Amino acid sequence: MKNLTCRAPFIAASLAVVLMACSETDEKQSAKVNSLSFSENELVMDIGESTRLDLMVTPSDAVYDEVIWISGEESVATVDNEGVVTALTQGESVITARVDNVMAQCLVTVVKPEVTGISIEPSSLELQIDQSATLTATVTPDNVPDVVLVWESSDASVVNVSQTGEVRANRDGKAEVTVSCGTVSAKCVVTVYPVEAESVTLNKNELTLEEGDTERLVATVGPVNTTYKDVTWSSSDNSVATVDGNGNVTAVMQGSAEISATCGEATGICSVTVTAQSTPRYSLGDIIEIDGKKGFVFHVTDNGKHGKIMSLDAADPFGSLRWSTETELVGASSLTDGKANTDKIRSMPNYPDAYPAFKWIDDNYGTDWYLPAQDELVEYYKNYNTLNLMLGSQGISLQSGMDTSTEKGATEYVYMWGDLAGGYDLYHQPKSDMLWSFKAVRQF
Repeated sequence: MKNLTCRAPFIAASLAVVLMACSETDEKQSAKVNSLSFSENELVMDIGESTRLDLMVTPSDAVYDEVIWISGEESVATVDNEGVVTALTQGESVITARVDNVMAQCLVTVVKPEVTGISIEPSSLELQIDQSATLTATVTPDNVPDVVLVWESSDASVVNVSQTGEVRANRDGKAEVTVSCGTVSAKCVVTVYPVEAESVTLNKNELTLEEGDTERLVATVGPVNTTYKDVTWSSSDNSVATVDGNGNVTAVMQGSAEISATCGEATGICSVTVTAQSTPRYSLGDIIEIDGKKGFVFHVTDNGKHGKIMSLDAADPFGSLRWSTETELVGASSLTDGKANTDKIRSMPNYPDAYPAFKWIDDNYGTDWYLPAQDELVEYYKNYNTLNLMLGSQGISLQSGMDTSTEKGATEYVYMWGDLAGGYDLYHQPKSDMLWSFKAVRQF
């Protein structure tokens, strides 16, 4: 009994210790969440930004199944099961974390990010006139939505810029292209250079002239978009041949010379050979005799080697000469070639009887002479005042009114009246009427 007595208290005490230990272990395993909190109760985020909320649980060893995350305004900001908040649009949203009946909240304010910096690439640019390039602008931060950039040129006459950053060079010079967003901006310095001449091509590489002759050279500058195409002309020997600013080469004396046309660094060359005159040269107003018949020069070509003369004598204006006594279409309709008109008339079966005026030319000057066409008299009237001054002093009179070989149908021909100012009027005269005044013309 005694041993039992002694043992009973010991057993009871041991059991109490074990029960107490078990009770403490159960309490630890079943500790509940007393409170939740965030490291920040308010948070400002930019649109498009994401961040994870730091949730603190008290006690730290609390046992719970899950955290429920809730966004008060999901159109403003969303939150996932890990507490990651994503900002969507401007506004406010309360983010709630809840465990059972315990919760914590954070006020998230979403704002639109502002551009704080801008750069432009490239920052300097060289172009030739008519060239274009595209500039690229980069803003910081890179999450700013709906960025509006404004592009401007300091001198649009030098460089234009579109609102997409495309620049186009207009003329040589320098301009700054600025891109801005709000109060921040960046600049690109654009230098525009002219398109330089790469070649000068002359219409002739070699030219042979007789002394006193003149011929014009034509220079073509390449490429076609060369900015400044002005050509400087020069002769290697002005005693042989000279050249003026328009490329007109004048042969001075026998020899050789090079005529150069220069544009920038490019040059074109024509080799000129000057020989002695082989034929006479005539000028406006000269009186020359061909086959015993005299006429004055009223038109020259090929440096005076060729041209046209008009007879000194005119048909009697009060005579009975008529263009034609017949009403018929001859086909003498050329405005420029009186010789062709006259030859058509000479080929008519009723010639010369029906065409007394043209017979007068044959009888007095020969078949190399003819009645001038309309535009041949236009040349005459252009120089009418000059010729009148030159020939009037020699007692040679010029006619204001002149008949032509140009017909205007079966019944009429062209009659012209000129003045000292170089003007003229056209009239249609009946072929059967008496001719007013006409002179014969010959080519030389």
